[in-house]
Amino acid sequence: MMDLNLKNILKTDRKQKSRKAAFIMSLFLSCALLTGCGAGDVLEGIENRIFDLLDEFDIVSDNDAESLSTDEGAEEYSTDDSEAAKEKGQSANEETSSNDVTGEDFTKYAYNHLSPVEKRVYLEIARSINLMEESRTVSTLNADVLDKCFNAVIMDHPEFFYIAGYRTTVTTANDVVIKLDFSGRYTMTEAERNNRQKIIDAKVDEILKNAPMDDNDYEKVKYCFDTIVENTSYDVDSADNQNICSVFINGRSVCQGYSLAMKYLLDRLDVPCTMVYGTANGDNHAWNLVCVDGTWAYVDATWGDSTYRSYVNTEVVDEINYNYFCCNDDILRLTHHVKEPQGLPACTSLEAYYYVKEGLYFTTADEARLKAVFEKKGSGDKDFFMIRAESKEVYDELKEILFDGKTVFQWLGRQRVKYADDSVEKTLSFWIEE
Repeated sequence: MMDLNLKNILKTDRKQKSRKAAFIMSLFLSCALLTGCGAGDVLEGIENRIFDLLDEFDIVSDNDAESLSTDEGAEEYSTDDSEAAKEKGQSANEETSSNDVTGEDFTKYAYNHLSPVEKRVYLEIARSINLMEESRTVSTLNADVLDKCFNAVIMDHPEFFYIAGYRTTVTTANDVVIKLDFSGRYTMTEAERNNRQKIIDAKVDEILKNAPMDDNDYEKVKYCFDTIVENTSYDVDSADNQNICSVFINGRSVCQGYSLAMKYLLDRLDVPCTMVYGTANGDNHAWNLVCVDGTWAYVDATWGDSTYRSYVNTEVVDEINYNYFCCNDDILRLTHHVKEPQGLPACTSLEAYYYVKEGLYFTTADEARLKAVFEKKGSGDKDFFMIRAESKEVYDELKEILFDGKTVFQWLGRQRVKYADDSVEKTLSFWIEE
């Protein structure tokens, strides 16, 4: 951060020094909650939803019998599920909706990209965890398929905060696998789960009562982003930091918790969102992919939090950082690397990017526009703002206009201004002082 006055203008690029941030890839699973439901109603609704999906799948998969027959457990499981469904009073729903297996559920991004056989395994895992079963035989004999489906469930469902992984039991005959059993590793009892769910329900309902409820996805995502950043501190030693309890109950988390909490809230607000795993500045990291008013973009709430930046950098600004709020592939790649980009949509647009939406993105060093932005900020009620340049050339030109010509003081109407510049991100941050 620089301290500027009319007699002394310092120009120094902020140097970022990062140290390794601890990241634990625990696995979590859940299904979507319904607004206003209590814990009992929510869990019952989840159970019914999974039964309905499996019943739907039995109907749809009849058209794909050849592919299902490759796994010996498929027929046995189908029979068991039909009996279970009858006992539960469930009936197969043959109508296609946006939330069934034949269509696409916006909250189930990973599920939508699985094959029919994998979708069935995904749903079997979801039911088993929802019921907190000790063990369940799945309709695949391939351990890699089981692992893929479990991870897909984790990406889609932040609400199952009470599982920390799974065990596989393999049954063989004459060295040939004949059965795979899935066993979830639960971190709490059913009673403890229900109690925590009630606390989370109350907290999330409180958060969402002030959320935008119109069709503007940008404002919904920004509301959730700001709320999580402002009410959560980055803490690698925090309890439950790999699930949503860390954010909604404890207010202290790491990137996994931030990202799962973002998805949890956006699922409730009907904004498509999924988890993304990879690295940021070489360290393991998690963030989100969202669809904002029809445009896919990346959102990293962890990097928006000053408490995270104080953990990895020697210098930090105590403000929300929007550098990775609805950014595109090009901006993300400056610091982030997606672990498995296959299946992810290309994010080529900056239409939903914070700096573009807020009129703070400069593709050219337009002095008239720059002046208008600074005069507006100088007369506003906020003492901090940032601008971003499209290229290094534009970034250098903006700095020259603002600092060499000392116009920054004139336009802001102040004798003293603090600023921070970042040549990597091509951003300029300003604090207006009285």
